[in-house]
Amino acid sequence: MRAGGGFRDLQSHARPRATVRSQPHRTTMTASRHSAAHARVAAHARVAALALVAALALVALWPAQALANGVLLRLNADRTLEGTVTVTISPADGEAETVPLADDGTQPDVTADDGNWAGALFLPHAEVDVLLRIGDTEYDGGSVTWSSADVPRDLDLTLKNDQLTVTPREANPHGDGTTTDPPPDASNLPSINSVSNLIDENPVDTGYIMIASGSIALIVLAGALHRVRHRLVLRPKPMNGTELQPSGGFAGPDSPTLIDGLTYWTLPETGAVDALLALVADLAEHHNVLVVGDDLPDALGAASGRLYTCAPDKPRRIGDHMEALHHDPRQRTVIVFWGIDQDDDGWADQDDELPVGCGGVALLRSDSETPSPTHHIQRQAPQRWWVEDNRTGTRFALGWPD
Repeated sequence: MRAGGGFRDLQSHARPRATVRSQPHRTTMTASRHSAAHARVAAHARVAALALVAALALVALWPAQALANGVLLRLNADRTLEGTVTVTISPADGEAETVPLADDGTQPDVTADDGNWAGALFLPHAEVDVLLRIGDTEYDGGSVTWSSADVPRDLDLTLKNDQLTVTPREANPHGDGTTTDPPPDASNLPSINSVSNLIDENPVDTGYIMIASGSIALIVLAGALHRVRHRLVLRPKPMNGTELQPSGGFAGPDSPTLIDGLTYWTLPETGAVDALLALVADLAEHHNVLVVGDDLPDALGAASGRLYTCAPDKPRRIGDHMEALHHDPRQRTVIVFWGIDQDDDGWADQDDELPVGCGGVALLRSDSETPSPTHHIQRQAPQRWWVEDNRTGTRFALGWPD
C-alpha cells in the first residue's frame, strides 16, 4: 500500500530475494538463515533417507537373485500324456528334486490342454542330470550344463517317438553357455519371467517380497515426513496453557499478548498508513518488530535499532527472518503484515512458520473477510485509535499521547 493510496495485491509483486533492513538507517543484514531445529531435522532426514535407500538396495537383490537362480521347465510331447508328469533334477553336488509339470493353464503354464507342460524350480547348480516320469514310465534325459547358476535359465524337453531330448538354454546367454534352437511351438510357451510367479513354492521368497514392499513404504513415509518436517517441529506451542502476569498485552489488559501466532486486524477506510505508524511505534517500545510489506512508508518510526522491514516472501523465508531476530535475548520479536492478500491456507502456513513464542498482527483491508478478522481499528482523533476485539467487544488504545 502506498501512503495515501489504495491497496494492491502485494504477493504478486514479491521481491525474489528478501533482505531485512533496519530503520531508519536501512542497514542490510542477511536473515534467511534456517533455524537450528530445521538443520537438525534436515540432517536426520538425509541420514534416514540414505539408510532406507541402502536397505532397499539390499533387499531388492534377494528377489532378483531368486529369479536369477530359477529354472523354467517346458515339455512338448507328440501325444496326449496320461498320469502324473514330473521331472527329477539331480545335481552332482546336491540333493535331487522332483518338479511336477502341468498343462492346466496355471502359471508357468500358459494354455490348458494344449500339449505343452510347464514347471519351475529354484536351482543353484549349473550341471544336473534330468529324468522325466510320465505315470510309471521313465525317460532318461542325460546330463545338461549351463554356463552359470546365477542367470535365468530354461530347460526344454521334447518327447517324440518315445525319445526324450533335453536342451538347456539361458534367457540372457553369456560366456560359453550352451544354446540351441527352441523346441517346436516354443513361441506358445511361457517366458522365464513367469518363474517369479512360482517362487511362492519356496517360502523364503515370500519374505523377500514383504521386506521389499515394507522398504518402499518406509521410503514413501520418509518423503512425506521430509515435506512437513518444519511443521512438525514448529507447531507445538509451549506458550499454550501459560498466562502472562500481569494479564494483557503490549497496550494494556485488553490488548493481545502476541506470543502465540497471528491476529488479524482490519484497517479503517481512511488513515490506514497513520494506523500502521501508530501500531509500529507502540510495538517498537518494547519489542523487535519486523514489518512485511511491499510499499511501506519511508519512515516507520524513530531510530531505535528495533524496527526491521522486508518484502513479502515465502512463509518459510519470513519464518527464518523471525527466527534470526527472535534469538536476540534482550527483546521479544513480533511481526506486522501490511497490505498482503492471501487465503486462509496461506495465512495458516505463515502462522505455522513463526518461531515458538512469537506472534504478530496481519493488517487487512477494511472489507476483508478472509481470514476472519479478530480486531478492527477505528480512528478517534488525529493521533488516537481504538482497537476493538470482534469477539468480546473490549478495546484498547493506540497512539494516545503521554
